Amino acid sequence: MRAAVLPFVVFLATLAAAGAAPVHALDLSERGNRPQVAPPPVPAAALIDPACRRRLAGRKIAIVFTEVREDGGRLIRQKRYAGVFPIVADALRRAGMTVYTQEEINRQIAQEEMRRFLNNEADAALTAFRRLGAAYILRATIESRATMNPMIRVKQVGVTVTFALSSSAGGIVGQAEMSTASFTGADPLPVVRDIVREEIDRTVVDLYDSVCSRGR
Repeated sequence: MRAAVLPFVVFLATLAAAGAAPVHALDLSERGNRPQVAPPPVPAAALIDPACRRRLAGRKIAIVFTEVREDGGRLIRQKRYAGVFPIVADALRRAGMTVYTQEEINRQIAQEEMRRFLNNEADAALTAFRRLGAAYILRATIESRATMNPMIRVKQVGVTVTFALSSSAGGIVGQAEMSTASFTGADPLPVVRDIVREEIDRTVVDLYDSVCSRGR
């Protein structure tokens, strides 16, 4: 009888020891179900070659907004795209450039000189922007076409924004283009603002690469 009791006592002691060990329960709390947070995106300006960035640091740049008419002519539209200007200017400043305000450009460059610049009369552009002191001129040209989508009977606006970067020393040193389509109506302004906000940092990186690869 005593021989049978001893194994039973050992068994009870074993259970007690096991019960004293910590128990790891399944974590069903919000902390356990919390999704993984993606790392923040790398700023586009950080993608610019450091040597190129140092070389262009502080260079002065003027931004000119133009619009293509249906007949192919070009219009200066600084006021119309005044809400888009800060998006472009901020991206250039983040990359290290000094950006002239629209007021400074309009005050120091006559409309006739601007018109000749739009018509690719190089001498006029050099005279005007050298007087301003700009190293570069970034021309943003907006072209849009509204069509009726036959399937859903809604006006579709196709928008293309072309950036041409010119050096005040002469010649185009970089180009980039962004385009999209929207169903917001006939006015391209909201579409232009959205696409520029989404893609301007990448565009600035491309323009920097073009300038430095050309040695300009």
